[in-house]
Order: sequence, then structure tokens, then C-alpha cells
Amino acid sequence: MNPDKIPLPEAFVQRIMQEYGDAEGGVFIHSLDQPPVVSVTKKSHHVLWDDEEGVAHFPQGVYLKERPSFTLDPRFHLGHYYPQESSSMFVHRIATLLSGVIDVEYVLDLCAAPGGKSILLHQALPDAKVIVSNEVQAKRNVILCENLIKLGNTKSVVAQSPVHQIGGDAKWDLVLLDAPCSGEGMFRKDLSSRKEWSVENVNNCQRVQQDLLEEAARLV
Repeated sequence: MNPDKIPLPEAFVQRIMQEYGDAEGGVFIHSLDQPPVVSVTKKSHHVLWDDEEGVAHFPQGVYLKERPSFTLDPRFHLGHYYPQESSSMFVHRIATLLSGVIDVEYVLDLCAAPGGKSILLHQALPDAKVIVSNEVQAKRNVILCENLIKLGNTKSVVAQSPVHQIGGDAKWDLVLLDAPCSGEGMFRKDLSSRKEWSVENVNNCQRVQQDLLEEAARLV
């Protein structure tokens, strides 16, 4: 084993193998040790890289063969694109489908930092009157503000409120809840997240998610 490699948590591996079996579970565990796929959400359909490969479920999403130095790219700081997992881009498709069957004017993104899904909501819902992006943690709220400023959309409002204090009697047409999670999705691209994982943390996240889901439901 590579001495720099951080192994997957044993309890996590055991759970996966029990639930999915040796064949499917083994393939999944192996995939977590492969290089992460690089994908970005673009603000427009303009080609930004020669090696772009389109994301099937989102026309403004592309895969890149190599991870560029985003922080050294002026186009990143100008908001021309946003690095984002292709799985997260499904938010755009869901919001687009919903807007075809209901009037979506008032939108709330409850746990919005760092802002990628709020950006997708703006792209999917051009007719929305306002999209409120809420993040209660101060440091993450700053990052959220920075990313939405790059978007340059006047319909965007940033809030920093505990979920149970939001809204009063107000109701929202669409509420997005990307609740805090136990971090398995980071195992592939951030090896330090493997050391932070525990069964106790999974159980704590489950309780937090349930509470947030109940609060989110009352706002719709």
C-alpha cells in the first residue's frame, strides 16, 4: 500500500460489502481509490476548454480530462464557470421539470454554501422573482456570498438564519435542502475526510437531516 494513502474506514467498507455483496460492493470500494472526475458548470454554452465533454443531463455542464488551476484562471474569478460534481447538476434538471408543472416564483435554498446549487437554481428558473440562499455558518456564508456575487443576478438574496427561524407564515414554491452529511462523497477527492468519518457521525448527521427535513417541509 502507498504509505501516503489513507485507507477507507473499516466500518464503512464492512457496511458496503454487507449491503451490496462482494461483486458490486468491491467495484464501488475500488472506485473510491481512483482519481476523481473533474466537471464544471458553465455560465453559458461557450466553449472554454478544448477537451470539454458534455454532461448528458445538463447542457451547461462539462467534464474535463485534467483539473486546471482554477484559482489562477481569470475566467473562474469572473464567474464564467463553477467547479461542481456532475451528480449535483441533477438539481438543474429537477428544478426545470418542476417549473413546467407549477409556478416557481419564490425559491429557498436552505443549506446553500458554497453556492453551486443556488447557481443551478438561477439557471433553471429564469422567471423566479427571488431566490434566497441561506447558510447559517458564518465562514461558509462568506464563501456563498462570493460565489453568488460572481453570478451577478439581482434576484439573489443571501441569508444567515437557523432554519427554524426562517419564514414565519411565508410559504415558498420550491425549497431545496442539501442537508449536512457524513462525507462519504468526499472520500475520493479529499483523503483527509476518511479520517473524520465515524458511525457516530453518521448517526448524528441522520438526526440533523431529519430535523432539517421537517423544518423544510413546513416552509413549502
